[in-house]
Amino acid sequence: MESAKTVTDFLAVCLVLFFLGGCLKPIEGCLDVRATNFKADADENCCCTWPVLNLSVSHQMNELVHSPQDTYSNVFGQSFRLLNAIIILSDFQLHFAGGAPVSVFDSLLLTREDGVSLHITNDIIVLDRDIATLSIGSFLSSGQLDSVSFTIGLPEAISTWSPDYFPENHPLRSTLHKLWDETSGYMFVQAVHLPVPGMDTIRWMLLDADRVTIPTDKFLSIGSSLTLDLSINYAQWFYNQQVGNLIVQPDSDWPAQVRMSFK
Repeated sequence: MESAKTVTDFLAVCLVLFFLGGCLKPIEGCLDVRATNFKADADENCCCTWPVLNLSVSHQMNELVHSPQDTYSNVFGQSFRLLNAIIILSDFQLHFAGGAPVSVFDSLLLTREDGVSLHITNDIIVLDRDIATLSIGSFLSSGQLDSVSFTIGLPEAISTWSPDYFPENHPLRSTLHKLWDETSGYMFVQAVHLPVPGMDTIRWMLLDADRVTIPTDKFLSIGSSLTLDLSINYAQWFYNQQVGNLIVQPDSDWPAQVRMSFK
């Protein structure tokens, strides 16, 4: 009898546990420790969100915040107003101590009307004077960060792909009337300035890509996003450039001056 009672009690306990287990709803959450929403007590893996590289931009004229309404002077004593500056940046890389560069993993598939396709890293942004913050894309890495680098311009493989081939919400799609030329492709930098005195605006264009490295000593913990503080000193663009109203192109030193303006 005692043996039968033991078996009955065991079965009763099993039934209780069975029904209790059936009533408990599994906890859903991200089980990847590299995600920003890692949930250690989750039962079912889902809904992970990843660290994001963001850009916070300061538009400067030396120590002052740039204003398109203000008049500035260069080393020659020539006065000008910078009405706008438009810049294409791409190929962002995070450089961690002792490790290989880390890129954004967001991607984009482009297809031309002739059927040719191209898979690219989708970390392309278009900066202008009115933009202060931007999201570059998602990445997976952590540790001691030494620097962040990027390209002024585009990878050669897509520098001549028309804006029409990019999605409606892509930054390059909106540059159709600003930086795109049917013959030469994208202009990577455009400065629109007004000589003073003078009434005609002048547009300077940059077609050659260049690489910029911004040092940083930030430590990124696992699952942390990064905001890169970027300052552009437009005074550097015009420091030793003639800005008279008859000068329609900067000299050959201008690309280096643009590169050095990023801090």
